[in-house]
Amino acid sequence: MLKCMCPRCLGGSKSFSLSLVDLKKLGKGMLIAVAGASLTYLSEWLGNVDFGIFTPAIVAGMSVLVAAFQKYLIDTTPEEPDAPPES
Repeated sequence: MLKCMCPRCLGGSKSFSLSLVDLKKLGKGMLIAVAGASLTYLSEWLGNVDFGIFTPAIVAGMSVLVAAFQKYLIDTTPEEPDAPPES
């Protein structure tokens, strides 16, 4: 993965331009939206399929898979505290 340390790549972007950070956030949002739409479509399909006694387990499993996918996409590392000001 590209590890650019310039201020443009690390922070925000000017009007009418996108930084790498902006593109990464847009990509993550797109993947989460696609996952949600896919789950909606899959839930409609699953509503017409009879899994018998396994239906609750399959529904719970799908929920866990979506939650795991979301955790995979989102940065969950704790932020480093700011250094104390020097006196």
